[in-house]
Amino acid sequence: QEFAEQALSLAQQTSDHTVFLIAHCLLATLSTTRGRFLAAREHFDEGFRLYDPQRHPVLALIYGDDPGVICRSLGGFNLWFLGYPDQALQHAQAGLALAHALALPYNLTFALDIVTWTHFYRGEPQAAKTCLASLLPLVHEQGFEFFAAESALLQGWVMTEQGREDEG
Repeated sequence: QEFAEQALSLAQQTSDHTVFLIAHCLLATLSTTRGRFLAAREHFDEGFRLYDPQRHPVLALIYGDDPGVICRSLGGFNLWFLGYPDQALQHAQAGLALAHALALPYNLTFALDIVTWTHFYRGEPQAAKTCLASLLPLVHEQGFEFFAAESALLQGWVMTEQGREDEG
């Protein structure tokens, strides 16, 4: 939190749009994980407004995360918690589209994971299963263990929803 606030202060001092973008992305993510969904929404919206798809994808090569994918995808997840399930899915799918355009494995995995969880929260096992069909090969190919664990949870839920409780 302190680092993110320092980044925002630095951005205000220098008027550097890239630092503003990173600061808002950090503050949005932190706010979401702390349950401060209204504050997170403001930061996600501002981060995505500042995101330049021509200039900023290089940040993913430096830091691993593309701020546009994070702001759109996780911003969608945040909208679920605010009670906007349709907007949540739209934002998550927009994040996935951006991740496909960037073609960077981690960002694509992250965006697919968020879309899958969004379908989970919306109670849409068939849509989640479709996402998992794309997510699982990528997770295993890239060795993303965290996403492998999350995918296993989601697979179990899909199986249970299909009446395969023991297997799920």
